[in-house]
Amino acid sequence: MSTSNYGVPIIDSFATARKLAPVIMNNIVQKLQLKDGTGITGKFSQDVYTDEIRIIRQVALTQEARTLGQATDGKHFSAQTIEQPVSAHYGMRIRHIYNTPIDVPQSMMDMIPLDLLNSTSAILDQAIAKNVNASTLAEMLATELNYEYNSGTPLGDRSVEVTLGTTNIADAIIDMGAILDDGDTTNGVDIYAKVGRSLQIRPSVNKELKQAGNAVYDIGNWKGQDMLQVGAIDPVHIPNHHADGFLGELDQNAVYLTSNAIWTLAEGYLGLTAGDLDDVYGLLSAYEGTGRALAFTNSVQVIPSPLGQGVRLLPLYRWGHSNWFKSCILLLKTDFVSLGTGSLSVIAPGSR
Repeated sequence: MSTSNYGVPIIDSFATARKLAPVIMNNIVQKLQLKDGTGITGKFSQDVYTDEIRIIRQVALTQEARTLGQATDGKHFSAQTIEQPVSAHYGMRIRHIYNTPIDVPQSMMDMIPLDLLNSTSAILDQAIAKNVNASTLAEMLATELNYEYNSGTPLGDRSVEVTLGTTNIADAIIDMGAILDDGDTTNGVDIYAKVGRSLQIRPSVNKELKQAGNAVYDIGNWKGQDMLQVGAIDPVHIPNHHADGFLGELDQNAVYLTSNAIWTLAEGYLGLTAGDLDDVYGLLSAYEGTGRALAFTNSVQVIPSPLGQGVRLLPLYRWGHSNWFKSCILLLKTDFVSLGTGSLSVIAPGSR
């Protein structure tokens, strides 16, 4: 425990005044990025008061069209095997949790003429958003990085490699979208919807995207001048780095600037060391392939602290997610080297 030194501040051997700022300095943490229908889907999570959500997909029919009058199966009644409905099964566990109590002593509130209770609630909200952003990103990264290692083949069919400062990033993003256009026929997806795709990029990619040679700005065009003024990547939207990081749309993808702090926390969820994913520059996701459930209805209760006068905040945030299809494309550094594990799993840092 430390206390203040009554002898400071002092200038030229004479004591000077000290005042407490009338407001608390806010942390700047990005709000929830991917939302239902944008990068992920929440349509399977109407009832989140359970451990696991079971999801059933009816498998497509296997019979083939016929041509009447042909020698092969050309009669009015089909000779093919009669079909019945068949289902494939998926799941989503809701097991990530944030629920350690937070005490705010009355004596602390008495000594500081500031709104500690509301500021504590605000940083709690920020912590939840940061963790949900990071764990969702980690879920999709785990699927793709495990695929790369276990497939024994180059990741080229589910990634695009770039060299920052050389590669046209706008072209690379269009290439990523073209891979999603191929769908995932094994899981009944012929093509992913164009609307609902989200691209999360690092700050370094955002910088490259806006610099000369990447075809985002045409400074000889009045719309390009407007975009340059606000730092947007399209002429319609205004970026909000301080909110959820939305930058605008490119190739109909909602593009988000995902802070390096979120990428670092995602590494923690994957059991990696900070910096291990520095060569992963971004991730494009189609909303149909990743589900997420948020059990946030009874998020915070406030009770008297059992330790003495004051209040205790009882947070209860529980969430989960799962990636089912080949619905994510990575933006990688050229000659990206696999992490070499093949068994990455998403476990909250506090449980590792």
